[in-house]
Amino acid sequence: MESGSELSKTVATFILQKILLDETGLSYICQTYERFSHVAMILGKMVLSLAKEQSARLLKHVVRCYLRLSDNPRAREALRQCLPDQLRDNTFANCLKDDKSTNHWLTTLHKNLETNPGNDPRVSVKWQLKIKGILILSSRDMELTVDMHLITTWLDNQLKNKNADEYKILPKKLTNKMFFPLLEFTNCKVCAEIVIDPTRRDLIFAESRIWYSFREKVSFNCIFDLSLYPFDVQICSIDILHSEVHGDVKIPLEDEKKVYNNFDLEKLTMPSEFKLRKIEVVEINCTADSYFQRKKRSFCFSYVFTFERTILQHVLIIFLPSILIVMLSWISFWLDVDLAAPRVALGQTSLLSLAAQFNSVQNGLPPVSTVKALDVWMFACIFMAFSSILEYAIAYNFKKHQHQQLFSNTAGSIIKMKNSHDSSNQCCNTSIDFWAKIIFPTIFFSFIITFWVILYFTNTF
Repeated sequence: MESGSELSKTVATFILQKILLDETGLSYICQTYERFSHVAMILGKMVLSLAKEQSARLLKHVVRCYLRLSDNPRAREALRQCLPDQLRDNTFANCLKDDKSTNHWLTTLHKNLETNPGNDPRVSVKWQLKIKGILILSSRDMELTVDMHLITTWLDNQLKNKNADEYKILPKKLTNKMFFPLLEFTNCKVCAEIVIDPTRRDLIFAESRIWYSFREKVSFNCIFDLSLYPFDVQICSIDILHSEVHGDVKIPLEDEKKVYNNFDLEKLTMPSEFKLRKIEVVEINCTADSYFQRKKRSFCFSYVFTFERTILQHVLIIFLPSILIVMLSWISFWLDVDLAAPRVALGQTSLLSLAAQFNSVQNGLPPVSTVKALDVWMFACIFMAFSSILEYAIAYNFKKHQHQQLFSNTAGSIIKMKNSHDSSNQCCNTSIDFWAKIIFPTIFFSFIITFWVILYFTNTF
């Protein structure tokens, strides 16, 4: 429709017109912002090109498409903002002076856009999102799943119910032509494109007030920062976008902010691995992903959850066992250098145990490139276990070197110096193990103190 000959553009526009004339086709195109904005953008470009090279035949179908779009309440409100100026002024007056049908359609289009549904300049939408529980908070899947109960209400003066206490379900044929707020969850993983969808759930009204409510499990994307894992604090959110297609809709959030400022977090069920610090309702900046957002006809707000990971289970399962395994490798310092089998077995067992523990912990985490606090801890533990094996290799080679020096002397010297060399060799080997008993615990416990102090101040500030 954007390029090609006049004939090809006319045929393509005629096909679009036939799709819009069908009720199903019109509902499909106007169901989401992306579909409508794409169609509106293409038609707008065609109007701009027709202003330069006018064609009555092509313009007729373009006007008919705009007129059909104005039959949908949501599209009609959007066209008030995005209808090309060339269709509002006398740009095509000469082209359409002999075309009564197109002139009639254009006049009808202007009348449709001048009508404000309900004659109410401000439509106040009451929004209440009740969080019933946190079902899933997964570091591996980067996912937050909540059990939510959403209640929205707004006034529509076009509807009247004589009995104020009587609630009625609106028929589907009527709800497809009504105004309702354009809301969507922008960061959900598996959910409907729009929050209020009369085709999925019923609209209930009483005394001109429309009610829309549902309760379901919804999953949202949550980008985890694992640099301090398992001492991390995670911030997840539920982001809501409202497209203000005509600027007369408001969603007051003061009541919601008060509710969650005084919310009892202890009553909220959630995974035992995390503890919920707070829930905040804040206004956020909208990203310019759609036509309405680029036109600054949108309003965005978010429910921000701050989670803190519980540390006790990780201390008992990861940190204390790894400390004991490292201390186990130090037992070899009290064994004689000639006992190669037990000393090597102790070092290898400690090293393999730490590697298996580290691998089991990593299996529950996503494959991220971030260096985590746990990585630093496990590397230090594995390095200490490896160093204990290295210490034995140094002590053993030192003793072997002493024996080689001993047997390189003359036979007489060997006999005379045997006792002195044996005592000197035993003294040197004992000296290496003696200093290892002091240096290894000092280095490791100094690392432990430094590690926990840094984490404490990092989480505090």
